[in-house]
Amino acid sequence: MVLCEILTLHAKLDPPHFSLCLLRISAGSFIGGILYKKFGGLITLRIFSVFALFSAFIYFVLYVLYLKHKISDTRNNVKWRQPDDAQNHCVIADT
Repeated sequence: MVLCEILTLHAKLDPPHFSLCLLRISAGSFIGGILYKKFGGLITLRIFSVFALFSAFIYFVLYVLYLKHKISDTRNNVKWRQPDDAQNHCVIADT
């Protein structure tokens, strides 16, 4: 009950999507705490490691099959300049 009131207050006061981020962090801590209590630290670390490896594999497959073809190649659109151009462009504060 108190958590609902806190999230409602945050939804009114905080920037957009902040309460969703807070809810994800809370859910992750809750699940991590349950796994730690039930299985211990080593097994929980292994569970999270397997989940991270699975997520990375899914992202890799998604990237190879779909995202690689949708994302434009920015390396060809770069205008290369000399390092002195950056010094001329930036304002340097006096020390």
